Amino acid sequence: MNRRRSRYYRRALMMAAILAMAVVVRMILPQPTITIAVHQGVEGVPMKQVAARFCEDRYHGKVKVVELAYDELFAAEWWAVTGEGARYPFSTPPRFDVIMLDDPWLPAFVRAGGEPSRLMPLDAARLAGEGGMNDFPEPCRRVCRFDERGSEVYYALPFTGNSQLLCRVVKDVKQQPANWEEVRKLPGKDKLPYAMRLGPGNSVVTDFLPILWSYAPESFTEHDYSRLDSEKAAQALRMFHSLAYGQHWASAVTQDVDVAVAIALDAASTGVVWNAWAMALERLRDRIAPTTGELEFGWFDKQQPVLGAWLLAVPQNAPHPKQAMEFIEYAIGKEQLKLAARYGNPPPRISILSDPESRERYRSFPAQLDSLQRARPRPRTPCWREVEKVVSGALSMWREEESKKVVAKLLGDLDSIRRWEERAGCVAQ
Repeated sequence: MNRRRSRYYRRALMMAAILAMAVVVRMILPQPTITIAVHQGVEGVPMKQVAARFCEDRYHGKVKVVELAYDELFAAEWWAVTGEGARYPFSTPPRFDVIMLDDPWLPAFVRAGGEPSRLMPLDAARLAGEGGMNDFPEPCRRVCRFDERGSEVYYALPFTGNSQLLCRVVKDVKQQPANWEEVRKLPGKDKLPYAMRLGPGNSVVTDFLPILWSYAPESFTEHDYSRLDSEKAAQALRMFHSLAYGQHWASAVTQDVDVAVAIALDAASTGVVWNAWAMALERLRDRIAPTTGELEFGWFDKQQPVLGAWLLAVPQNAPHPKQAMEFIEYAIGKEQLKLAARYGNPPPRISILSDPESRERYRSFPAQLDSLQRARPRPRTPCWREVEKVVSGALSMWREEESKKVVAKLLGDLDSIRRWEERAGCVAQ
């Protein structure tokens, strides 16, 4: 008996020694540098903070965060995973371990012109940590998957819970408008009644989509971007033009930040802001209040805002996939998303947005949660970039052609893209 017990103790001590040695070796030998491509915006600083804490807490190596503007980020990531596309701002193909994707980009990276997915499938249940995937609003979960056969494979996980909110200056607009017609009728003597983004591409298209969906909710669905009711689309286009009246295409109001600044400076009574800018306005509310007064956030009843979640994914050719998975698991954990929120990143977790302490700091959190839960993704197609270009082009033609003619041309362009997608899989550029 004593011999057996002695052998048992010796084996236990040996195992403990091996584990201790493994820990020491891990601490002594530096781990490889992880390279992460992120959006240069409100997501950049929070990601750097999370990366720094990751290295302090558990990773004995470095994390390099590469920040790029919206279009440059897509181009760099596409070149990194396919070897194709624009080279700027790199002279050789970049190698990323983790890439940040705007949610409509994911289908292109999964399909990649008919090739097998250029992204690694993720064990979402394990990586999601406390609360699991059900702690993320359903639209945020849905855009992390893409498989036309209904697969539940996750190719990314949410880091930023962005969606649209209508921000109003309470002294100018006492109640939440019921629809876009009420917004159009807001008085505007000394200021813009409604500030909207008129920058080309992503900016103007995402500001137009909720208007389109309010007239034609069956249009521009997740799985069909070419079916538009001509008359309803023309009505939406006329409303868009009416709301844009008085704002020139070259005006300062072109990007997310410009709308928030216009409201903060009391130059606009209302505007669509993303959750990240709602949080920025909340952080500045004491400075804004003396001039602008109280702000309120919400959305139109029974209508859907646009989802704009930023996702984290691992390319198939990532140099260090194991470490990349470890980083994603850490970055989307509750404590790290709370840290990121302090630096302006809107959390995609229901538990954080519902937390009383968090809501005391950010009064916009109830509205953000409601917006995320109701949010509608843009069409899930590998051709989204091409679709975005032709819609942006159609919106810029409004001064030159009538709405019905613009819609007719748009329908033709979208049908051409659809046929191209069916034939070639639409290698995005």
